[in-house]
Amino acid sequence: MPCKTQNPEKIKEFLKAMEPFKLTKAEKLALLNLCPTRPIEIQLLIEESEERLSEEELETVLQIVANVRGDYEYKEEET
Repeated sequence: MPCKTQNPEKIKEFLKAMEPFKLTKAEKLALLNLCPTRPIEIQLLIEESEERLSEEELETVLQIVANVRGDYEYKEEET
């Protein structure tokens, strides 16, 4: 599981960085446990993500998750 590389400091940083997005505790936990790497995965984890998050915010969430994971550097998908 991607969450194996996490430590208390990374988790605190993650929670602080996620404050502006108004996610539920369950959504934050899912992001921490599963460490999504693509926008489609975020849509599966965050209820009504299309309405709640702009495309820029979605990219920011993925970058924050990538920073927590540590061994993965998020790269925006080419369309």
